[in-house]
Amino acid sequence: MVKKDNKIEKRNDLNELRARQMTMQQLRFFAIYLSRINARDESTRRVSFPLLDFQKIMGLGRLSVSSIKNIKAATRGLLCQVVTIPKENGGYSQFQLFKECEVDQDESGAWRVTIDAHDKALPLFFDFKERYFIYDVGNVLRLSSANQIRMYEILKQRQKMTQPVTIQLRELRELLGIPEDAYAEYKDFKRRVIDAAQKEITEQTDIQFSYTPIRAGHKVAALAFTISANTANFPQMSIAEWIDMQPESSGSPPALPEVPDTAPTPEAAPVISSDGPPAAAPAPVFMPEELELYAEALPEGMTPGEVDALQLEARKHIDTPENRFDADIKIYEYLQDKTKLMMAQRAAVKPENRFAWLKKAVAEDWK
Repeated sequence: MVKKDNKIEKRNDLNELRARQMTMQQLRFFAIYLSRINARDESTRRVSFPLLDFQKIMGLGRLSVSSIKNIKAATRGLLCQVVTIPKENGGYSQFQLFKECEVDQDESGAWRVTIDAHDKALPLFFDFKERYFIYDVGNVLRLSSANQIRMYEILKQRQKMTQPVTIQLRELRELLGIPEDAYAEYKDFKRRVIDAAQKEITEQTDIQFSYTPIRAGHKVAALAFTISANTANFPQMSIAEWIDMQPESSGSPPALPEVPDTAPTPEAAPVISSDGPPAAAPAPVFMPEELELYAEALPEGMTPGEVDALQLEARKHIDTPENRFDADIKIYEYLQDKTKLMMAQRAAVKPENRFAWLKKAVAEDWK
């Protein structure tokens, strides 16, 4: 049985663990992962995402050489999330939240990211019967910082407790994952963390809160929170709606370096003369996702057919690794080298002749 809605059932113990501090993107991903599993069915422990959805969740932008490396860094970062379980005698146990992250093609050829919970972490995710809370994942998707996401979860867990709820300031900082030397002055912690979270949580989620500082002598030692329902933000945004709103690219594609006009012309490269002013820039062309990476290594205006023909020809000149992503990087770099070669004499190559020039340069492996 696979859960069909966006509800998260999160065990209190998991919410209170001092895990390795997560980034905002990792916290969002973790919340979406929890919304995809069924806490009553351990067989749902493996969750698969379309690669493009994963890139948007993690803020990686569209597929490119840099984002391929970033995808590897993002999956490695998720696998590095370690939790610490204290023991009654003062010892502790540590283990990872996730044991495996796989990037591969499915039966239809679409790229997907699949992640699996660590065996030791399963009791935190599945088959608990008490001491847990439920919330809609949409509540955290629009929050704009890791502190706000964690503050929402900390307070949501305590919403049904007798109000007000007192949390020691030191404990709150630990639950938020804020180092001791960050916002050391209470006035800074209040303004940058508590007040900022209060504003965003009220505007974006299903709860709202007020708080009163509790002093020990001249210092604030704890905060007394009053947490109540907030009906102003329904219905909540679904995961699919949030993903659709995210840009495919978080930055510009890698640009080709400028090459001086005085760069030498390759001996084997024919010079194609050009007269008159440069042609107008070609109209944007829809590029299939599977060709976008290679298109970024080539001059603007290439058609999908031209990009596909060039990348197929380029494959003949490289030792293609078994790993598809490593192969994509090698092909990208090969096509980029040939484009740089053409750019060295760009004034002599008409825009309409670029594909023919590049095709010959790739076919003959010009250096």
